[in-house]
Amino acid sequence: MDLDLLQRLNHESVRQMKTPFRSASEVVLALTEELGEIAQEVALLERVGSKSQWDKSPSVERLAEEMAQLTNLIAVLANHYEIDLAGTLANSWTKEAK
Repeated sequence: MDLDLLQRLNHESVRQMKTPFRSASEVVLALTEELGEIAQEVALLERVGSKSQWDKSPSVERLAEEMAQLTNLIAVLANHYEIDLAGTLANSWTKEAK
């Protein structure tokens, strides 16, 4: 799936949510929560930090799900500010290549 399609699908799904995000701040809070869950999964997979002692088994599948949720929330925030993620990313790569 390309970023343009992700943003379009995301825009439609957010419009249909029963309780959509009311502000960009709410999206950023959700992003922070998801990033914390990614950090937890990486800690479990790498067996580092205090999370390495948990009874929870490491799971690449859970990590993938959390990464997908984080990506979705990035699209929500980009849509909120009408940011073209694909175009911005392409410009970033072009600048780095020079």
